[in-house]
Amino acid sequence: MRTVARLLLIAFIASGRATGLQFLPPGHEPPRLPADVYRAAWIGVEWAMEPHDPAELRGLAADLSDRRIRFAYLYVSYLRPDGTFNPTFDHARTLTDTLRALAPDITLLAWIGVPIQGSDPDGFEINRLEDTTIRGSIAKFAAFSVSELGFDGVHLNAELAANGDTRTARYAARHARVDAGRRAALYDGACTTAHGTGDVHPLPGGGAPLVGRLLA
Repeated sequence: MRTVARLLLIAFIASGRATGLQFLPPGHEPPRLPADVYRAAWIGVEWAMEPHDPAELRGLAADLSDRRIRFAYLYVSYLRPDGTFNPTFDHARTLTDTLRALAPDITLLAWIGVPIQGSDPDGFEINRLEDTTIRGSIAKFAAFSVSELGFDGVHLNAELAANGDTRTARYAARHARVDAGRRAALYDGACTTAHGTGDVHPLPGGGAPLVGRLLA
């Protein structure tokens, strides 16, 4: 998928320049990028889980637009051991509606955590994606994220996938592709998001806290 390839390209070329963009003063012109490379931002679960007043939501939209973010990954939920999803998305629809109105060029993706390692009743390690019930839960929640929460698509973060494990990404994508009235894009970046995206950094000037890094 061409879009996925571009996102993967960002991950490889951006690490050395991410910090500089993250602390870019508001209103400062971000560095230019090749035409086929896009900026992305990870947004903390507090934006989906907690209420925010209109001024805060407008501030987030402005922060993302000022930095020319093209893809916004909002952490929405993760798959719990019992096969249900953690209810941390009560205010996600308010956020997606606001961002779509104020920053319509940004593609909004629901970040869904999918721990793939589990144990059977005898204590042996299993791959949870081999369970048809689990796969059904993932597909159902992905569709819900698009049709009810207002996202353009979903980003499945398979945890933990070994570096270079493209099989897991393909497996997740094949069994959780979404069609919820309008076709939703599925961004299966399991191999690129398994590690190193847990730090929360406030943007300068009281801006929105973002998880991970703003990719330059």
